[in-house]
Parts: sequence; C-alpha cells; structure tokens
Amino acid sequence: MALIGTIRKNFWFVLIVLGLALVAFLFMDIFAGQGGGSAATGPALGKVGGTTINYNDFRRAESSLYRGSSANQYSVQNTLWNFFVEKAIIDDEADKLGIGVSRDELRDLEFGANLHPMVQNTFRNPQTGQVDLAQLNQIKDAIDNDEFTNQEFRAYWAEQEKQIIKDQKQSKLNAMVSKAMFTPTWMVNKINTQNTANATFDYVKVPFDYVSDADVEVSDADLSAYLKSNSAKYTNDKETRRGEYFVFDVIATADDSLANRDQINGLIKEFKITQNDSIFAANNNGNYVNYFAKQEELPANIKDIVGDLNAGDVYGPYIDQGFYTAFKLVDKQVVPDSVKARHILRQVAPGDLTSLETAKTLADSILTEIKAGRASFDAMASQFSQDPGSSSKGGDLGYLTQGSLLPAMNQLCFFGKEGAYEIVQTQAGVHIMHVQDQKYLNRDAKYKTAIVRVPITPSQDTQDAIYAEVTELVSKNKSIESFKTALEGKDMTSQLSAFVDQNAFNVGTLGGDKSSRDIVKWMFDSDSDVGEISAEVFSYSDPNFYYDNKYVVAGLNAVNPKGLQTVEAARDQIEFLVKNQKKGEKIIGQISGSDLSAIASQFGQQVQNIPSANINAKNITGLGNEPKVLAAALNGALNATSSPIIGNSGVYLVSPTSRTEGTAAANVPSLRASSNQSDRVRVTTGLINALKKNTKVEDSRLSLDF
Repeated sequence: MALIGTIRKNFWFVLIVLGLALVAFLFMDIFAGQGGGSAATGPALGKVGGTTINYNDFRRAESSLYRGSSANQYSVQNTLWNFFVEKAIIDDEADKLGIGVSRDELRDLEFGANLHPMVQNTFRNPQTGQVDLAQLNQIKDAIDNDEFTNQEFRAYWAEQEKQIIKDQKQSKLNAMVSKAMFTPTWMVNKINTQNTANATFDYVKVPFDYVSDADVEVSDADLSAYLKSNSAKYTNDKETRRGEYFVFDVIATADDSLANRDQINGLIKEFKITQNDSIFAANNNGNYVNYFAKQEELPANIKDIVGDLNAGDVYGPYIDQGFYTAFKLVDKQVVPDSVKARHILRQVAPGDLTSLETAKTLADSILTEIKAGRASFDAMASQFSQDPGSSSKGGDLGYLTQGSLLPAMNQLCFFGKEGAYEIVQTQAGVHIMHVQDQKYLNRDAKYKTAIVRVPITPSQDTQDAIYAEVTELVSKNKSIESFKTALEGKDMTSQLSAFVDQNAFNVGTLGGDKSSRDIVKWMFDSDSDVGEISAEVFSYSDPNFYYDNKYVVAGLNAVNPKGLQTVEAARDQIEFLVKNQKKGEKIIGQISGSDLSAIASQFGQQVQNIPSANINAKNITGLGNEPKVLAAALNGALNATSSPIIGNSGVYLVSPTSRTEGTAAANVPSLRASSNQSDRVRVTTGLINALKKNTKVEDSRLSLDF
C-alpha cells in the first residue's frame, strides 16, 4: 500500500518508465538470440549436461499445467524446475540404453487399462471416487479426430504427456537397476549373523554436564579442525547465504479502530433490514449458519444473551479476534435433534430439462404405488433408486443431524411432518423422501444465526507513516550493526533465516511469497556484502485484506561458499559438538583405574545394566542412541572394561558380561528375497539422485530475475 501511495505521488515519472519498458519490449525479440536463446525459445534458463532448459518452454509448461492453481508460485516453479532437470537426465540415459515409450504404450497410459496415476488423479470423480472414463473417452475422440476446440486444455494435455513419458522412462530405468540388485549367500549369512548376535553389558556414563561450559574454551581453530576432519558431512554442493532481518509490524491506531467501528455501525443498520442474510453476511466477511444450532453450540460471547433476542434482532458491535462483529438472530424454533429418513433418488445432470421431467414423472408414479399400498418403499428403492449407498438398504439413510443433507431434503426432514412422503428436487436429482422418525432430546429452542465483521486494520495513512519511518532508518544506517544501534531501546531484535540457496523463496518466519523471494535475490546480488542491509524496504501484505501488515529490513548475515563450510557458517551446528568433545577429553583425563564401581563412585554416578542389545538397536531404553557404546558391547572382551568412549551425551565405560554369538541364516532364499527387496525399494530415489550428482547442472534462474 505504501508503494501504491509512492506511485501516486510520482505518476509522471511512472509514465516515462512505462514508455521505456514498452520500447524495450518491442525490441526484445530482435535481441533475444544474443542472450543464449531464440525468439521462439527465449533465453536459456539452465543447462543439464548437453540439454538446454529454455525460458519460454518452462513458462509454457507452467502456464499450461498450473493455470488457476492456488499453489505457491515459487513452489510450483521449483517443482517444475526439478521436472525439467530430471527429464533431461532421464532422456539422455534412456537414449543411451534404447529405452522409449511407444505411441501405443502412451495411449494405454492415458486411456487404456493401465492408466497413469497422473491421469487417475486428474480425472477422478470426487463424488464416486472412480476415474471418469466417459470424460477420458471424449478427450480420446477429440484427439483422434483433431477436434480440440479448447486450446488451453490441449496445451495442458501436451504437457501432461511429457510428464507421463518421463515418468514411464524413469520407471523402466529403475526396473533395470533394481532387477540387478542381488544379495549373495555370504552376505545373507553375514547380515543374519550380525542381526542375531546379542550382548548383555554393564556401563558407567559420565555426562558432559559434569564439566561446566566455563571450563571449556572452543577456538575458531578447533572448529576449523573439526570441519576438516568431518569434511564429507560439512561440504556444500552449492553456495548458501543467511539473512538477518528486522520486522516492523503495522498495527492499527486508536483512530483507525474508531473508523472501523463507524464502518460496522453502518453495516448494522443495513443488517437489520436486509432480506437476504446469507448474501449480506458473505459479502461482509461474515457467515450464515444454515441450520438451527443449540444454545451451547453458539460462540461464548453470544450464547448467554441469545435467549433474550427476538428473530431479526442484531447484537453488537463487539470485538472478536481482531474484528468488529455484529450478530443477528435470524430465526429460532424448536427443531428435532435427529431424524430418521429414507429416499429413492433419480439422478439428473445439471441443466438436463428433459431428464428432469422424466425423473419427476417416474417419481410421481412410484410414490402413487407406494401410497396406494401396491408396492413397498424398500422394493421400489432397490429397483429404482440410483443412490448406490442406500438403494441396497431400501433407501435407508439412517439417523441424520441438521446440515448433513442437501437443503431441500433437510427442510422436509426437520421442518416437515413426521411420517410424510414428499418429492423434492436437489442438485443431485429428484428424491422421493419418507420422514420416518423425528427425535427430540428436549423442547429447547434452537437458533439460526448470521454475523458480519469489519477487520480492525491500519489505515493508508498509518501504513505510509510507518513505511516512511522505516525508510528513514534505512537511509541513515547502511549496516546491520548500525541498524541495531539505531533500534536500541525500541524492544526490537533481529531474526536470522536459515542458510538458503539462490532459488529459495522462504525466509525465516516470513514465509514464502514475492517479498521473501525478493529478499533472497538481493542476498545473492553480486553487490551485496556481508553485514550490509538492503536499501529497499520489503512490504508484506495481509493475505485476506491486502493491506501492508509488516515492513521488513533485510541484511546479509553470512555467506557459506560452495565446498567446505566456513567456521562462521557452521558454528551453530558444530560448536556444541566440539565443546562436548573437549569436555569428554577432560573427563577422560580424570578417570583412574578400570573398575566400573570405583569410576561410578568417583563421578557420582551408578553402574547400569543393559540386559539385551544387538546391532539393530538404534535407541536402547536407558541408554539412547550410542552406536560406539553398542559396538564395544558387541565386540569387546567379556568381563573386561573398555577404554573410555566419548559418545553422544557423555563419556562411557563398558563391560560386556555375556554374549550370544550370531548364527548363519537358516533360510537363505527367504532372507535373500527380503534383502533384495529392501535394496530395490531404495532405487526409486537413489538412482535419480545419483544421476543428478554425476550430471553438470547449470542454473541461470537468478540471473534472469526468476
């Protein structure tokens, strides 16, 4: 909103910028070929091995597959990028191996007995849970006869085909590799021997807390040495960066609140006289409850006063969860708590007037036979009802509560007479209804209600004032430290994001939207330096009411380069690990002798016992996850005390007291099959990840302001 205000104040400048942008657009195609792509394909968005991912191809797929989607734009783009990368890799491998997808195979996946999951999910009828084969056949005929009139859908289908083909090729590659997975007999026996070996052992644990933090100093040299000795774990495939940001919440002032109260008071006058409460509530941030609720089901601030209201009365305004709210009692009646009913349904497609008349005529005939006693309801339901859920039960719907039926059915069941037979029409078709029973727990009134709301929001003046204040702070403070100094005494602290790559769109607690994406782009700008803050103030909008609800000042806190992480980048992850290592070394230096009881007494601990443990024990009760301790128990000499072990939560000394040695496999074929299956399951994700790791992927999205 603050940006809109700025644009208004500089309108002529905006016209000049728009004019220049138009000229640039007109010449864009002329120079497109000079930027790594033709006018048809656009610039190169990236390169995977020898395959170029073209900008226009990417945008075309995004538009075709996700048009109208409510999914996060940047999440969609990231998903699509991964598809293009994997497709390029899969196509290359498939070409080398002679793997393809024939036209007949594709048709079977799209329309045949072997429907691809993507087709099944897209064309599944939500009411029946079944794939809409009739719709698929219509699409098939349109393709066969070249009769696609909806070009948007044709484009969608073309992109879907690409995804299906890629997935099918990948499935074949996975099958080739997984079928080659085999566990030899010696390995089956080795695995079984390890899995069946058990140990009983005593141990003493001296927790790291025995040494205080003040007694251990961790230097940058210590951290650097740790990183080098654990380089495989702390080496980055790509550069990441961490942001530090300050959030200025935009809060409504007292004057803003008064203005919002005036709005609700104006609405209340109309609310009292409106003839359509449901539409009025929907148009004014409220809701309309289309059934009669018990008093105890109403909101806490309403249920105590509703009994004193008459139908049509409006109560309010009152503040509820950031809104000025007004409540209207639309009606009150004594209504059954539940109803038992049955029906016979003749389905009618929306807008099919001929079928509607046919259904009504048949329903009249059926009802005449039932009322005349010439046919039973059960028999007619079994023969004529098109409701698969109730026809086999004589049309029985069971006991129902308000709101569980379509409106016309609900009206008859809860407000008609018990025992009534009626024909009603709904969006599903024509129903012959029989209200069998109406149950009342009591005769207390129930209430139909509506509410309207006005959000308590900051005015444009308030937004502009806070934006101006933040902008001034940014203009005077160019570094993170300077900005922190300027905020001293204002009860505001900075927040750190995680380390993110150049294509991230989530920043800390700010979530993922355009502003967060813009912060990431700034963080990776070549002109952005560590410790610097951005000259731009980033605006975040309320997702429901579209005012600026916070302004964010972002800084670049740290850069984690590709390769071995820097000490600063890894400090939060490893400092406590190195500190515990040093504490462990201090504890070991104080241990004397090898008698567990004496050592336990020395450190104020107790000798503890594990009655049974084997190599598969990831988390042992009383011990936790301590693989080094488990290894000592399974491999150390019986009744001998191990050397001190620095574990995950302390220093341990272990004494195995008994051990059951593992045995060779009794049923090698069965265990081999189980091992083979376990390995083959991992192929699904392991193969594509391995192929990605061995393929050079050039990502140009950031340079194209993506």
